[in-house]
Amino acid sequence: MQQGRLRLRTLLALLVLTTLIPLGLFAGLLIGRFGHQQRAIVERQNVETARAISVAIDQEVESGRSALQVLAMLDIFDTLEPAWLNRLALRLIPGQPGWYAMVLAAPSGHILFDTTARTGEVAHLGEREWIHAVVTTRRSAVSNLFHDSEAGGYFYMIAVPVMSDGAVKFVLAAKVRSSSLSEILRRQGAPPGGVVTLIDRTPRIMARSRGEAQFVGKAPSENFRLASARMTEGIFQGRLLEGVPAYSSLSRSPVTGWTVGIGMPAESIAGPIRRSIWELALVGVALLGAGIISALILGRALVGALTSASSAARGLARGEAIEAHHSRIFEAEELSHGLLEAAAILNVRLLERDQALLAADAARREAEALNRSKDEFVATMSHELRTPLNAIYGWVRLLRSGKLDAGRHEHALEVIERNTRAQTQLIEDLLDMSRIVTGKLRLEMRRVDLATALQSAVEGLRPTAVAKEIEIALDLRTGVGPINGDPDRLRQIVWNLLTNSLKFTGKGGRIEVSLDAEGSDAVVRVTDNGSGIAPDLLPYIFERFRQGSSSPARTHGGLGIGLALVRHLVEMHGGTVVAASDGDGHGASFTIRLPMLSQRASSGMESAESSSGRDHTDAMLLDRVQVLVLEDDPDARDLISTTLRHAGALVTAVASMPEALEFLTTNVPQVVVSDIAMPNGTGHDFVRHLRSMPHLAKVPAIALTAYARSEDRVRSLEAGFDSHIGKPVDPPMLVRAVAAAVERI
Repeated sequence: MQQGRLRLRTLLALLVLTTLIPLGLFAGLLIGRFGHQQRAIVERQNVETARAISVAIDQEVESGRSALQVLAMLDIFDTLEPAWLNRLALRLIPGQPGWYAMVLAAPSGHILFDTTARTGEVAHLGEREWIHAVVTTRRSAVSNLFHDSEAGGYFYMIAVPVMSDGAVKFVLAAKVRSSSLSEILRRQGAPPGGVVTLIDRTPRIMARSRGEAQFVGKAPSENFRLASARMTEGIFQGRLLEGVPAYSSLSRSPVTGWTVGIGMPAESIAGPIRRSIWELALVGVALLGAGIISALILGRALVGALTSASSAARGLARGEAIEAHHSRIFEAEELSHGLLEAAAILNVRLLERDQALLAADAARREAEALNRSKDEFVATMSHELRTPLNAIYGWVRLLRSGKLDAGRHEHALEVIERNTRAQTQLIEDLLDMSRIVTGKLRLEMRRVDLATALQSAVEGLRPTAVAKEIEIALDLRTGVGPINGDPDRLRQIVWNLLTNSLKFTGKGGRIEVSLDAEGSDAVVRVTDNGSGIAPDLLPYIFERFRQGSSSPARTHGGLGIGLALVRHLVEMHGGTVVAASDGDGHGASFTIRLPMLSQRASSGMESAESSSGRDHTDAMLLDRVQVLVLEDDPDARDLISTTLRHAGALVTAVASMPEALEFLTTNVPQVVVSDIAMPNGTGHDFVRHLRSMPHLAKVPAIALTAYARSEDRVRSLEAGFDSHIGKPVDPPMLVRAVAAAVERI
């Protein structure tokens, strides 16, 4: 029996080996093939990138060439007034990237005019190429790289002919710093770890995305020279000028004759492939070891299954309880199935009974917990309502008695007023929470200055803080823009946070209230050095009716809905609120983030608020403004179109993104108003198409959508919209938003 067990395990181990070894070899072949394919893809991508960068440089040169050609057609060259030409050149140079001088030369090579005061000189032999090329071809030309010893830098020339009676009268040229080409290379972006180099026809390095100061003006590597001599576009292997082995690609421009090269360190391509092979080898070894161990375990399991079946048969014969022993081996399972069937059925029934008992017990405990929570909340609410009533009722009775002196009389009125406000706030909080639960709470949105709201809330609670000898520090940073919100609810948010801090901060404590701008958000922080928040309570601090303790011995009052209201109101404003605390006795901090209005939207809302009472003047506020409305819902599309037409706009309304794109092929609206959620392409897709078309890239676009959360607003602005307005929108506000987009307000 012992020998048979060993033979079975040995057989299983051999089975694992004969299965895994061919799989490992096959996986190795796949990894090698994948490595070759990956390297080919990277090389092809680098060639395409080099070609794209070459096109970008050609466009930059063509832009300068166009400017010179426009200047060459002016009639100022008939009289050749240097002073006037100098003023015109100095006015043109700042508008062209990299230009720092303009030159006018005779076909013979004499410099007739130079903004760098080299007039009268004859161009050096090396500098005559561009003059000769213009004179002989009567077309524009681009030079190779030159060194300006006086300015201490490198430049190249863009030259065009000045024609008169069909002959070249002058050669007009601009000196362009080669550093502007390096800027283009950096803007286009080299692949990770790679370097982009621009070589002129000499060849010499004109620009480089890395090590510009070290390599510009020098010859490229020998490998690059040989490769560029035998092909205009392709890939080759060699070394970078830094001495690093690399896979390189090049593309020569047919316009300038310059060559763009991209070098990728060989390690950046070979390294991942090598790591993949090592990882595969390690995984293969691990799988092999796991397979052998599994074979041993399975062999052991087979023997154990047979032994268990024998024991079960003996136990069944003696009437003993039979334990179930399962095996992964089908035959062994079949052998013991008949003996274990009765025990298995019994175990299932016992398990079902135990689960039913556990479920019933869990349901009972949950019901008891809910009942306790209800009783605790009712008791707490009764206590919180009766406490101010007790003070009000008692002091009213004392006032009626007429036995109070003037000082106590005034104190009684203050107590009555304070407790009345407390009870009113308690009832308002309960009503607000009920409105939130039923979805009936509405905000009166307008342009709000948060600094004013903070000051108002702080000043309203400062007497309470003084009475408790608690310092409130207010820090309002500059640069915080307005937000779109309900001023009363914003004050309520800050009031609830301050009230919470005052409740849990002892005598002599300190509360800090700050306002700052972080990105496009206004950030309000309320920090205290009070009793802090227990770690087990912190994740639930913004839940309704959640308090640290609800026992009669609790230190602080309240229903536990103030912070829940804060969270709901902040989220209704499109913001977020988080709480932080290092635990009991270490104070607490609450941070609110609210989205600020963009400059254009802020201007529109400010104008809308300031123009209340002059709605009759808004009837033609959009007089003949061409507006494209993209909205798939017919009723919403009709409402938006009618609203804008009543304001004088010329509205074209479409129901889908394909219709809008078809309209834009022949029309250029002044403003676009687009929904976000649509079946045939979202508003985000549409505005990306809009921004990709050069003649429509600057058209103002307004997102009008029911997605009104702060993350929705950020997503719209990132997609390309100029402003984000949530539905439902007030029609006059929509008119003024469109007017602000075209600067009619």
